[in-house]
Amino acid sequence: MADEDRVQELYIRFLGTDEMQDWEEFVEKAKKALKADPNAETVTVPAAFLRRVMLDVATTPHIFDAVRDRFNQLCDEMGLPEEKDTGGAVLTLNPSAEDMVSRRKFSVRSKPIHYKDRAPERG
Repeated sequence: MADEDRVQELYIRFLGTDEMQDWEEFVEKAKKALKADPNAETVTVPAAFLRRVMLDVATTPHIFDAVRDRFNQLCDEMGLPEEKDTGGAVLTLNPSAEDMVSRRKFSVRSKPIHYKDRAPERG
């Protein structure tokens, strides 16, 4: 199998994991809830993904672009540009195993692939 084929297989397997299934369900339900009521103060979403990532969310808010952008804006306002959080490079091609762990952004595809038919039943 060529390296490109192995990378493709990696992403196919990754997208079929329980973690990514939880992520897709979370995103889908959140989008539907916000579309149904754009001015809602709260929405109900599946908790499985939140359980997996709550520690990261609670301890590293800069993983979100909106939070990091606001922090960097405050750095500019206060004259502390050296404190800015650059968030690392945005990867679009050939991410390494280190990139997968470091929570840098990378694009797998322009449109999500759904492998729910191929994934084993969770239960």
